[in-house]
Amino acid sequence: MPLTAPRTTPENPEERQVRAVLRAAEDAWNRHDLQAFTALFAPEAGYITRDNVMLRGRNEIERAQENAQAGPLRGMQLKLTANRIEFLAPQVVVVDALVCLIPEQYGVRPTDALSTLVLARGEEGWRIYAAHTSYRTTPEGEGRLT
Repeated sequence: MPLTAPRTTPENPEERQVRAVLRAAEDAWNRHDLQAFTALFAPEAGYITRDNVMLRGRNEIERAQENAQAGPLRGMQLKLTANRIEFLAPQVVVVDALVCLIPEQYGVRPTDALSTLVLARGEEGWRIYAAHTSYRTTPEGEGRLT
């Protein structure tokens, strides 16, 4: 069955709403407001972390993010950049995003990653239903994402 959703354009109001979710996630993370961050996920969302840990549901996602922000990601600022937004149906979109975690301390390298997100629009608006993040390897001599 062919996909009937129109390809996204910058003028598409649905794309603007999806981008707003990404900005909200970035903002909530950077304010260390993990309740606001995880509220952007569907209650039954699945999230595969950079370390290949499968998290199920908002509660697991929030606990994992709390541990990360209290430990190895303490003080990191998140930068999300959508590289591709593709509507699979009018209410379902896949987003490929570049992720950069920028440390507060000078001399500590940023962490680059790639995320694939699946968002769907429901009663709560656009929510993340699935996320898979993996480390980005940079060939020698190429610049970082920051």
